[in-house]
Amino acid sequence: MILKKNRRKPEPGMTAPRDLTAAEAEAAPAPCAPPEGQVLEVYPVQFSITLRLANRDDLPRLEWFGQLIHYRQIFLRTFADQQAGRRLMLVADVGNFPVGQIWIHLSDAEYDERYRQRRGYLYALRVLEPFRGKGIGTRLIQRAESLLVERGYRWSVIAVTKDNNAARRLYERLGYRVFTDDPGEWQYVDHLGNVHVVKEPSWMLQKRLQSEPAAAQTDRPVSEE
Repeated sequence: MILKKNRRKPEPGMTAPRDLTAAEAEAAPAPCAPPEGQVLEVYPVQFSITLRLANRDDLPRLEWFGQLIHYRQIFLRTFADQQAGRRLMLVADVGNFPVGQIWIHLSDAEYDERYRQRRGYLYALRVLEPFRGKGIGTRLIQRAESLLVERGYRWSVIAVTKDNNAARRLYERLGYRVFTDDPGEWQYVDHLGNVHVVKEPSWMLQKRLQSEPAAAQTDRPVSEE
């Protein structure tokens, strides 16, 4: 049985609908697409940022939706060092999610034993992109310095790659000064077990956090510029 296409009978005075020809379809205007990135509404949002030490639940969140998944083993090792009192993992928390981070190395065998408990090394300063430009990096550094002072450290050291002028300006604005450079060679194992060799020539900057005792004034760990 052949089914006939059921078309509604046109009302008196109306033309029956018909299919467009190929030429008519090609000449018909295309639907108007909205412009890309069109702003529809802007409204302010207020939120609080909590600076705190990282906990175990933060470890998967520190990967930032896969952006830093290759550092998974580093996160695990650094957290173990925090539990052992060798490092601190300071995070900026928004809604129980770490949107910023800075790590503190509390001891370093490369420094003379006499100064080991007076110098702390800050590194791995990162802020999730949507939250940059809001002063979070500055507050993380300042809070890290306070943690060092509370623990009796008198100097803070931080490195910046030689091509990162914006970060260097930030550190210098906060009182850090270049005292040497470093080849910045290190390696890590990613989440898949692959070894990565990194070469990041860097400037080393330092900042005095507390005045040296009188007996140590003539025997500083590094010279000031």
